[in-house]
Amino acid sequence: MQDYEIVYDAIYRVTGISKTKMRSRSRLWPIVEARMLFVLFFDRRGHDDQSTAWELGRDRTTILNTRHKAEEYIGISMAFKDKFNKIKEIYGRAKSV
Repeated sequence: MQDYEIVYDAIYRVTGISKTKMRSRSRLWPIVEARMLFVLFFDRRGHDDQSTAWELGRDRTTILNTRHKAEEYIGISMAFKDKFNKIKEIYGRAKSV
């Protein structure tokens, strides 16, 4: 299983937002939050904005803006930070198998 698929699955387990919804154009907060988690996770794994943009079907500049917002949000929202940490745990377990 590729890294992207593992992360989509981890985000689904934590937020209940599917890959299809994350890739949609919806601006509902739960879906936006899931996208922010996805972008932040891959940024911290060393992926560039262009490859993340391609995976989510977005422009690179959209990913850049999302990443900056996610970095701010993780510093002020404990709920967001907890979700991010749960995704990291699920990803780590999946990669160790």
